Amino acid sequence: MKKKVVFLAYTDYANTMTHWSKCLNDNSEKITSKIFAVRPHPYDYEIKHDGDLLDLSQDAWREMKFDIYDADVIVVANEGGPAAPNGLIERFDAPRGTKTIIRNPGTFYRDRYLRFNKESYRDKFHKILYTQDLWRLSPKASKDIPMRSMHLFDFDKDDFISSFKKKIDAKKWIVAHNPSSQKKKGTESIEEALRSASFDRDKIKVSLQKDKISHKDAIKKKSKCLFYIDQFEPSIGGYGVSAVEALSLGCVVLSSTNNAVYGDNIISLGVDMKSLTKSIESALNMTDEELYEYAEKSAYVLERFYSQQAVCKNLERILLT
Repeated sequence: MKKKVVFLAYTDYANTMTHWSKCLNDNSEKITSKIFAVRPHPYDYEIKHDGDLLDLSQDAWREMKFDIYDADVIVVANEGGPAAPNGLIERFDAPRGTKTIIRNPGTFYRDRYLRFNKESYRDKFHKILYTQDLWRLSPKASKDIPMRSMHLFDFDKDDFISSFKKKIDAKKWIVAHNPSSQKKKGTESIEEALRSASFDRDKIKVSLQKDKISHKDAIKKKSKCLFYIDQFEPSIGGYGVSAVEALSLGCVVLSSTNNAVYGDNIISLGVDMKSLTKSIESALNMTDEELYEYAEKSAYVLERFYSQQAVCKNLERILLT
């Protein structure tokens, strides 16, 4: 009999847990899953929550309550201060006896990790999940679980390599930056580095999308570019969903990254302006042979860590042990 997992969030930042839930339902023989949020995600992602508290009919609310009380595991997103997870549990009236896991997304934990690391906060949860960037700030106790920024991608290696090579063989190349937040993604620094970097500006078109666009339109833009600069923020030690998304769409991806966290060097950018400019310059001057090699390495990383099968296996390990 399959175990039942329920994910709870306010909006589910980057739609991450919504992807996890779908991945488990589509691929797992051990878990069935639902995700409920307080409100819909503002970026109108294609994959939706199973229910949003503010939009539920009375019948749907009763069905949601049954799913929550029947769950073997509840995963709560920390989308706020230290009181937010408990507030979310209370908002959904989730049972306290259930094995409860907390997931720490980036900004809130990174800015206030010393408060989150106090035992008075930690002792309420069976496990605490971190992207590997955040895990470096954790107490690293047995309940602290590092995990990559897993997202749901349909991946076929042959199609991926073929698509990547078509971009390489094109007469024009595009380097793009499409920030969800200009300040958090370091857009000003990236613009400055692109102005300073030396590369063939007749061959490579710079595309900077500063206005917020829908997730669907962002995907279209990423699918057309060969180089994608995700973020430049020295305080952030690792890349997230947006970078992996671009990688899966056949882009050479640059993002401020502590490679000791990941150990694969596939998505890399410096942490000061000099190294930022140098990294962009090096990427935009890669030879066709170097780009073909990058495509092969990207395919290996995507298949090993970010394919549906890999994500499902990792989630089962985390949720069921």
